[in-house]
Amino acid sequence: MSVTTLRRVLWSALAALAVLALTIPGCATPPAPVRPDILVIDIDSMRADRLGLVRGGESVTPTLDGLAAEGTRFSQAITQGGWTNPALAALLSGRHPDGGGMQEAVWLSSEYRSLAEILSLYDYRTAVFWGNTMGAAFNEFNRGFSDVYSWTSEERMPDHTGDFFSWIDKWRDAEEREPFFAFVHTLDLHSPLPALSPEQAHRFARQTPRCSRELVWSDRRDELVDQLAPAALVPHLIAHYDAALYSYDRELERIFQRLKDEDLWGNTVVVLISDHGEEFDEHSFMEHGLLYDTVLRIPLVIRVPGGAPRAVSGPVQTIDLAPTLLELAGVPIDAKMEGRSLVPLMAGQTRPEEPVLSLTRPGLLSVRTSTDKFIRCRANTCGGGPRSSRAHLSFELYDLVTDPGERINIFAAESERAEPLMQVMRDHHRARMADPTRQFSAEQRRELKERGYWNIVGGNESAPPVSAPKRPKGEDGRRRAPR
Repeated sequence: MSVTTLRRVLWSALAALAVLALTIPGCATPPAPVRPDILVIDIDSMRADRLGLVRGGESVTPTLDGLAAEGTRFSQAITQGGWTNPALAALLSGRHPDGGGMQEAVWLSSEYRSLAEILSLYDYRTAVFWGNTMGAAFNEFNRGFSDVYSWTSEERMPDHTGDFFSWIDKWRDAEEREPFFAFVHTLDLHSPLPALSPEQAHRFARQTPRCSRELVWSDRRDELVDQLAPAALVPHLIAHYDAALYSYDRELERIFQRLKDEDLWGNTVVVLISDHGEEFDEHSFMEHGLLYDTVLRIPLVIRVPGGAPRAVSGPVQTIDLAPTLLELAGVPIDAKMEGRSLVPLMAGQTRPEEPVLSLTRPGLLSVRTSTDKFIRCRANTCGGGPRSSRAHLSFELYDLVTDPGERINIFAAESERAEPLMQVMRDHHRARMADPTRQFSAEQRRELKERGYWNIVGGNESAPPVSAPKRPKGEDGRRRAPR
C-alpha cells in the first residue's frame, strides 16, 4: 500500500469517527469538516469596534458582518503584541513571543514548530500572502509556508486578490489536491491613503480637502493642519481609515465568492483577526505601539462550515488561535503551545479566565483580566494623564469595568490591587527573557527603520527586573508615543 493510499484510508477512518461523534448526545465539538481548508484573514491595525460599524446608514464591513453572522464572534479577543511583529509571532506559534532584549518582540523561536509547520507535516498545502516585505525580512515568519508572496508598500488588496486567485488556480490544478492553509496579511488600514483613489479615500469624509495620496496615516498628518481645523483633523483621518476598510471588505467579497464558485466554501474554515488595533487619539496618539485596549482588543471571528452562530464574551488571546485551528483540522495540538483551543467555547462551553499578557518591547508590557489592566513601562513612554512612577519605571492601573476607556490611572491609590497582575509579569519575565544575545541582521534593521518600527523595539538594552510594587507619589505628565 502506498503512503498516499494509506493517508487516504486513515483520513477516511477519521471522517467516519467524526460523523459518529456528532451523533452522540452531548458531543460538544462543532461540526467542522475533517481535513477542512483554512483561510485566515489578518487585517493589520483593525480595531474591534470597526466590525459591524455603520456610517451614514451604510455598513463599512458588509462582507465581514456576514461572516460574523455565520460564525463565532469573540468580543473580548486580546492580542499579545502592541505592534505587528510580536503579535504575529504569537499568532503563528501559539506561544508568547520569546527571547530577551529588543529581540523579544520579533522572533519565532526555532525550538518550537509554528502552526504552518505542523499543518505541513499533516499534508496541508500552505501559503502566506504578506502585506509588505516585513514577513520576508523576518524569515522565521515564513517557516512552514510552501508558497510565500510579499508585496511592496505601494500594493494593496486588489493586488493580493489577484495573487490569491492565481494560487488557488495552481492549487486546484495540482495532481493531488491537498487541503490548504492560506494566511493573508494586509496593511490596507496601517497606512490607508497610498493605495486609495481620492474618491475611495473620501467615501466617508465630510471635509473637502484632497490631501496628497502620499500622505501616510499619521507620519505626516501636519500637512493637513493648514487645510482642516484641528478639531476636524482626527475625524478626517478616521474617515480615511474606514474608507480603506470598506474597500478591503469589497475585495474580501470577491475572495469569498471565488471560494463559493469553486465549491470550497462548504469545506473552508474562515478566520477574521487582526494582529493589533489602532489608537484614534484617545491617548494623544494616532497609530499603535501602546498597550491600551484600543490597540490590544482586536476583532476575532471563526466561521466553521455547519457551525451555529455564537457570541463569546469572555477574554481570549491570539495565542489561542493556533491550537484552535489544529483541533479543527483534526491535528494533534502541540504540547508546547501556550494557547488553549477555542473549540469548546465555540460549542457553548465555558472555561476559567486567565490573565492576558501583552507587550510592545521588554520595557512596555501589560497584564489584563476582564476587570483590571496593569501597564508597566519606562518613564515617559506611556500614560494618559496622571502617572505613578518609581525611578525609570512607570506604572498604570485601570478599572476596566468603571473606566473602559482607560482614562483614570488608579495605581497610586490602589497599588495593592495590581499585585496579582505584577506577579504574572514577574513570572513571565523570569521564564521568557533569558536570551538577549540574538541580533537583527542588516536587512532586518533596514526593514524596521523603513517601516517606522526601529524606535518601538527600543534599542539594544535588556529589560530591568519587575520589582514588587511600592506606593509611589502621583505625578502629572503627558505620554510620549514609542515611535
